[in-house]
Amino acid sequence: MSTHRLAIVATLAALSLGTLGWSVASRESADRPVVAPTAASMYGVDPVHSSVIFKIKHAGVTNFYGRFDKMTGSWTFDPDDLSTASFEFEIDNATVNTGSNKRNNHLKSADFFNVKQFPTTSFKSTKLEAVSGSMYTLTGELTLHGETHTVTADLEYLGEGSFGGHDLAAFEAIFTINRRDFGMTTYGAADGSDTGVLGNTVKILISVEGPKQ
Repeated sequence: MSTHRLAIVATLAALSLGTLGWSVASRESADRPVVAPTAASMYGVDPVHSSVIFKIKHAGVTNFYGRFDKMTGSWTFDPDDLSTASFEFEIDNATVNTGSNKRNNHLKSADFFNVKQFPTTSFKSTKLEAVSGSMYTLTGELTLHGETHTVTADLEYLGEGSFGGHDLAAFEAIFTINRRDFGMTTYGAADGSDTGVLGNTVKILISVEGPKQ
């Protein structure tokens, strides 16, 4: 066989192998499920299926619980890109509910929430950091009683689902604050502890379900 014919055969063989290799790779790719990049999804707070509950010490002993009956807000979440995360909510302070109208009215007064001057409590996130599994640390600005401070919360992302033909998602966040930091000192121990008539430490649980926007 001449050198020229050997060159032609070698070239054809190389082309055939190259074509075969491309075909195998393409077939393998076709067999794999195509995973589209996860885009950040926005959800709105469903007030009917969301809760805001707070806990505070009474007389230095009892854990007393109350709630707020109205909250609005929205959040954006992409587990693959936490830089796009955004959590915002607003609580209607006038909807405080402790099971006693007399106590509710006192909490709405200038001794506590002063709802005439400060009708809402709001939060706007600045950062979300992964901890482990579905647990995250949420950081943001909390505005309460006319004062704004940076706070953190332990956030559990509860996942996605559907209800009534609508896509939805849910999370829970637990904030721990000292009410003295926000100028709420009535019945509190001057040393900042929880030994007074009312404790200074307040835990706030926000459990949210919301439809995809």
